[in-house]
Amino acid sequence: MAGNNNRVHGYNPLYQNPGPIPNFASFDMGANPGPFINRPVAQVPAPTVFDHQGHIVSQQTMNLVLNDMMIEMSDVCDSAADVNVYIAHPPHNAGWMADAVNYGNAFNIPMFDFTLPNTLANAEDRVGNLFSIVTWNPVNICRAPSDDYRNGVPGNDLDALVLAWLNANPGGVDAAWLAALNVLNAAGAAPTIPQVRAYLAASTATLPGQQLAATGYYSFLWQANGIQGLVPA
Repeated sequence: MAGNNNRVHGYNPLYQNPGPIPNFASFDMGANPGPFINRPVAQVPAPTVFDHQGHIVSQQTMNLVLNDMMIEMSDVCDSAADVNVYIAHPPHNAGWMADAVNYGNAFNIPMFDFTLPNTLANAEDRVGNLFSIVTWNPVNICRAPSDDYRNGVPGNDLDALVLAWLNANPGGVDAAWLAALNVLNAAGAAPTIPQVRAYLAASTATLPGQQLAATGYYSFLWQANGIQGLVPA
């Protein structure tokens, strides 16, 4: 699956932990990103439950586009220069990936390993960290209890409960990204490839701004709510 490395955003110091835990603290400090820092989630009733990185749009949905793209990129590219050519020209229609490449370069994220043989089994290791920048983009992540505490929500579905909270509390939320998220939500269980591409484009478009100000990793209180388990308060 494209983009499995969930620590890639630790390279951006805005998402690291400088001491007292601020809103966006997510990783240990250091030359390289450390483990994600789990924090308690306020809930009723006790006991304490810790958060994790919860996708709002699932990796499964994003991989309707990204998985084939990762395999193709690995197959036709043998250098970072090849990647730049790939993402800039049709028919791949993936020029939006330039935002992800530029973000990776800005923070010296190891995106590629073209020393590995060009095989299908090696595609993830050859180019997968680039796709992790897309799939683990903090704009698409909330600090949420695991699905086990939410009666299986969201699973592989779009996190409609978090979306409802964001729609009701849009302050500080990227408007273009939120609009694309709502379009994807309206598509239900069968989003089209163009709709997924449009969402990914809106998501990666936030990356240049994330070099200056942290965006995403939405954090809010969670409370018990009957059959739905824990829901955003």
